[in-house]
Amino acid sequence: MVAVDFILSRPQGWKERFIAQFKGLMIRQVDVFILHFKDASEYEKTYSIPASKCIFIPFKVNYWEVLPPEGQLSLGEEYVFTAGRSYRDYPTFIEAMRQVGYPGLFLYEDLALHKQAGSEVDLTNLPRNLNAAKNVGEQSWVEYIRRAKIVVVPLLPSTMYAPGLSLYLMAMALNKCVIVTEGLATKGMLTDEAVSVSPENPGAMAEAIKRVWENEEFRKRTAESGRRYAVRCGGEARLLADIVNVCGDLLSRGTAASANPIDN
Repeated sequence: MVAVDFILSRPQGWKERFIAQFKGLMIRQVDVFILHFKDASEYEKTYSIPASKCIFIPFKVNYWEVLPPEGQLSLGEEYVFTAGRSYRDYPTFIEAMRQVGYPGLFLYEDLALHKQAGSEVDLTNLPRNLNAAKNVGEQSWVEYIRRAKIVVVPLLPSTMYAPGLSLYLMAMALNKCVIVTEGLATKGMLTDEAVSVSPENPGAMAEAIKRVWENEEFRKRTAESGRRYAVRCGGEARLLADIVNVCGDLLSRGTAASANPIDN
């Protein structure tokens, strides 16, 4: 039995912790957990899932097969861009934008969906330099990102999985410099491919935005490193092939797979 991108939540309070113990008993029957992040220590700590059952496979670049050719990736460098639904730390991003004054664009979803996905959105308190537009579909991200100078992925630190992968991989594939909150989405995965900032720290995020906006050499160097990373990740075909290989390896051995991470 193989679980792909199996998302578990951190229990809150003694009742949820009690339930997590029983849930752990059931899900430990799974032979392999394929995860899109490397640090699975919380899965072992909270649900007693052995690290030997967790295998890392990089996520894919959405719309990889239909992205513009390399010479047409960018349409300009107009604004600081952010988007996404799940576990976004938009209050920190908004405050950071208030501190820097550069033009920004916040692509938001239906507010009820944001709330359901753990993201707090307040459109009534935006700084004058930050415009908001409602998203009409993830594919529209491509055109918004192509016009961005910086793409920021502000994430909440309380999750047990790695939100934000879709946005930062698409931005990297489009050769844009990414700023992302440190956490499961970066740990053991990114070094110079993006600029990492500490969680829930508007000052640190503002400083990163300022550095990237004003330092063209640094911005382009980081973007090029991120682009190489995204190219290695590729699209859906690579992701499916990796999953099939893990399943085939599991069947060939007839036992639970060992912890040999599949890296890109």
